[in-house]
Amino acid sequence: MPQKKTKDENILIIDSKTMFLKRALEKLLSEKDIKKSQYQQLKRACETALTSITKDIQTSRISESSILPSTDQQSINAEKYFLPFELACTSNHPRMVDTSLDCLQKLLLHGHLLGSIADPIDPSKLLIDRIVSTICMCFRGVQTEEQVELQIIKALLTIMTSQVIEIHQRSVLQIIKTCFNIYLTSRSKINEATAQGSLSQMLNGIFSKMEQKMVFLNERRKQYQEDSTIITSNNIDQENVSTIVNEILDELVERICYDEATQKTKDTTLSTNEIIEDTQATQEEFHNGRSRNGLDSQSTSDPSSTKSTMSNSLSADELSADNSFKNAYYVFRALCKLSDRDIKDKTNTDPKTNLDLKSRIFSLRLIMQILQTSGPIFRSSEDFLYIIKTYLCVSLSRNGVSSIPELFEMALFNFVELLDKFKSYLKIQIEVLFREIFLTILETSTSSFRHKWLVIQTLAKISADAQIIVDLFINYDCSMRSANIFERLVIVLSRAAQGRQADELGCSPTEEHNLRMKGLECLVSILKCMVEWSNNLYVNPHLQSNLGPDSKPLHDNNYDQDSGRSSSGYVGNGIRRTDSSGSINSYHSNSGLSSESSKNVIDFELVRQRKELFEKGIDLFNQNSKKGLSYLYEKNLLNNEPEDIAQFFHSYQDILDKTIIGDCLGNEDNHFKQIMYAYVDQLDFTNMEFLAALRKFLSGFRLPGEAQKIDRLMEKFAARFCECNSHLEIFASADTAYVLAYSVIMLTTDLHSKNVKKKMTKEQYIKMNRGINESRDLPEEFLSKIYDEIENEEIKLKVTTLRRGANTVGATGTKESMLSIIHFPCSYTIAFKKLFDYFYFP
Repeated sequence: MPQKKTKDENILIIDSKTMFLKRALEKLLSEKDIKKSQYQQLKRACETALTSITKDIQTSRISESSILPSTDQQSINAEKYFLPFELACTSNHPRMVDTSLDCLQKLLLHGHLLGSIADPIDPSKLLIDRIVSTICMCFRGVQTEEQVELQIIKALLTIMTSQVIEIHQRSVLQIIKTCFNIYLTSRSKINEATAQGSLSQMLNGIFSKMEQKMVFLNERRKQYQEDSTIITSNNIDQENVSTIVNEILDELVERICYDEATQKTKDTTLSTNEIIEDTQATQEEFHNGRSRNGLDSQSTSDPSSTKSTMSNSLSADELSADNSFKNAYYVFRALCKLSDRDIKDKTNTDPKTNLDLKSRIFSLRLIMQILQTSGPIFRSSEDFLYIIKTYLCVSLSRNGVSSIPELFEMALFNFVELLDKFKSYLKIQIEVLFREIFLTILETSTSSFRHKWLVIQTLAKISADAQIIVDLFINYDCSMRSANIFERLVIVLSRAAQGRQADELGCSPTEEHNLRMKGLECLVSILKCMVEWSNNLYVNPHLQSNLGPDSKPLHDNNYDQDSGRSSSGYVGNGIRRTDSSGSINSYHSNSGLSSESSKNVIDFELVRQRKELFEKGIDLFNQNSKKGLSYLYEKNLLNNEPEDIAQFFHSYQDILDKTIIGDCLGNEDNHFKQIMYAYVDQLDFTNMEFLAALRKFLSGFRLPGEAQKIDRLMEKFAARFCECNSHLEIFASADTAYVLAYSVIMLTTDLHSKNVKKKMTKEQYIKMNRGINESRDLPEEFLSKIYDEIENEEIKLKVTTLRRGANTVGATGTKESMLSIIHFPCSYTIAFKKLFDYFYFP
């Protein structure tokens, strides 16, 4: 009976396959247009396939009398007859394409077509990749018929949701791209909604499968390690047994030797070597005996066999998990890139007619879905975090300044998700988005009411979470190198609640009232958070709460290094509640702080006080360097050592006036010379190209206008570059690098200064640098490359003036501009004269 049941099941499988295939082929052959000349190849393929199917049916009927049916024919049937459906899909005939896609979808759905074999045309790929390409090629943009679009979506969704079909990155991206384009260009609202829902379901499947397989793989690895530990311990036990046997045998040999020597028997010819050989033979017999016993039971208890089997299984799991991870990685990266896609027609702000704009908005919506449903693997993976930092945050910064409300709103939604789930890794990015975009929109009078309303609604969600509010204060307002986000947030909300800019918004009285009320609600929420935390601190001080590990207020050099911008994450986790998940909608707790944590809270207060003094010192420095440095010395915020001051210039170059830094470094005073030497020595130019090193050197300050100051800086730079790249043979000495650095600065001014009418040519630049390498010439290719790079990209300095003192917290924030490294006409003239004084050019 079991054999008969299995036989019947296999016959049913064959019948279902042949039913789908035969009906589809007959339907294709019944088309009137198939008799046309352009469809002759398709007609022949259908007839051949139909004939072959008939033979297979007859063969299967003949084999019914056998005890066990053959399974070879069942596994190749669907793949064998793929060609006619491929030709039908490429025919561009609507009814033929529809019939072909419908049959392929049914075969894929019921597991008859897996595509797991090699592609006959391209053996380097699988047949499923060819199937996916064939289905996707049926979409021809806006010219595609609605019914064909629907069949494409059904077939692709079947592949993506199948539990037995394995597809790889290229095919996955092709499927996502096709459904995405159908959503953008379909003329049918039903198909558009179907494509949107299908994409949502596909993304859920991709990322949930990635999470499941990675968790399963981690469990298998853990089990593998535990089993390996057990096997190792068993091997150790075997070694212990062997050691005991060796000791017994050695003792036995010693006794035999002692007996033979004392009893003086006739057999006195036994040498030591023979005794050792006998002993080794005995040990080998022992080990051989154990080995044979082990071989007899190898199938059940051999350690190496078990380890090998587990390793092979783990390798298969690793390959499957790696494929799922790569699928998720490339899909997420593609969506992040699409969210920053250029909009060609910027005058058209209607997402319904502007496909580029519609693509951006839809990409951000899909990204938000991924972030909302992200699991622990996604949130902790460095690869996905890299995409978020490199692509998504840049996209949000650009979409966050868009005048199109729909695009701006999606950028806000994604920002909330990042703040909710990824704030521990995105300290700098969150600060920039807060400071430069969202808070600035509320402060600026030119922002529309719609934009202000969207921002203040987002701030209302953020303000409702006490944990986020405290994290903002701890990680920004109590960090020496960060802007006062919390303080500025409160000031901006208070201004919105007072309605100072309501008249300039051009809104109705009702809208003005709603904006003021929402601002007041945000302030009340923040006050509730403060009351809650004050109760935690003083009402019940005996309960425990977690404090971030990097919470010490100052570095040993009296300025904050732990909160540096070299780290992309938070300084610490801030003050954490024991039951807080850190989410926007997390519940509030009544847990308090221990006495030790209370001391750390006092440390944060001290940091805040020192930060106010530090900001005042920065403001004084940006006005007068000597007064600013003296103030920082006096308040014990900076040591009066050249190395510490140089590190101070490096660490805070984003908020220090770079022109004043350049004046300090070029100062002829001996103390400032030592600072300049330490500043350059702290730069690492190892394995850097000359021009890249020069750009790095000039990025931290602005060259002064005096030729003597420039001379000292270039001389030290050349010496440091040659020191870091002593293996380079292109420069005979540091003097060559010094003169070349001068010529690069002159070339920059010559090519990019508006005052220079006649620009230097490449031949003139190469001729100008002849003989500077100790009477020898530098390679023309080297100088030509420098000329091309300077011509294409001027050496510019990003000047940032960030005033963060107590009186300027509510200001607009950062003012940035791009300035040339040299803009003084006198510097240009003196530099040329200096170079001619060094060398004679014929």
